[in-house]
This record gives sequence, structure tokens and C-alpha cells, in this order.
Amino acid sequence: MITCKNGSCSNEKMKSQRCCRECFESLNGCRDACEKDPIKCGDSIPDSDNEETALEVFQEQQFMVLKSIADLIQQKKDLEVKEADLKVRLQEAMEVHGIKKFTSDILNITYVAATKAESIDSTKLKAKYPLIAAECVKISNRKAYVKVEVKADGQRKGVR
Repeated sequence: MITCKNGSCSNEKMKSQRCCRECFESLNGCRDACEKDPIKCGDSIPDSDNEETALEVFQEQQFMVLKSIADLIQQKKDLEVKEADLKVRLQEAMEVHGIKKFTSDILNITYVAATKAESIDSTKLKAKYPLIAAECVKISNRKAYVKVEVKADGQRKGVR
């Protein structure tokens, strides 16, 4: 079932009711069904039992947000590639000229030489000393978030 947000439906007939459509395919199951397309009206809430309908409504209602995020992520990736290239060129120039630090009105640049770092191999620790590893487990709360991954142009589906 697709229902309507209480009180926010632009269809006056539906404001006091919850049923936009009994069945996504037809209006036969609900005599008071809204004549508006629930995917495009912006007021519909698909039943959580029907994931396919929910995804379709979500994609239609959030298309511009999805497109904007995809575009921004691609721009960010492109900029990160350019930034990495410029940093390599800058590092090479600093090494050639023996410069360790550069300060200007817009940038502070510090050359950091290669070093070695030590860390614990947690996989090896858990395998060799599982009791010790279990004693050292630290539990941290993480807030909910949305992970977005941009597909290569050939892999994109449903993006206009």
C-alpha cells in the first residue's frame, strides 16, 4: 500500500485519509484512491513491505539530490587527482632546492621526509593471542551516515 503524508497532501480529498493507492498497479482495490501518481506527487509514503515501490518513489523524489551528489563526488575525485599531481611536482621542486618550509599569505607548505612507522597487526594478534586481543577490544559508537559511491559512466543505471 502507498499512503499519503498526513495533512500535507495537495489533494484535498486525501488530507483526511491515508490511502493514496491500495495497489500500485491499479486503483481497483481502493474506491477513494487518489488520482495522482504517487511516485511523482511528492507526498506518498510507500509501504516498507514493498521495497521495489519504495525504491522507485525514492529515486523519483530524490533524483536531483542523487544527481547532485554524484556530480559533486566526481568533481571531487577529479580535483583530488589534480591536487595529488601538483603536490608531487611541488615535493620534487622542494627536494631539488632543499626547501623544508614555505610560508606565504595563502599557503603554508612543509616538506615531510619519508619515515617508518610501527603499528600492531591486529589480524596476526587475534590469530596468535585471541584472549589478549579480546581484552584490548575498544568499542566506539558511530553515528549513522550515508555512503555514496559514484559508478563509472558505463555502469550507471537510471541516471538521466
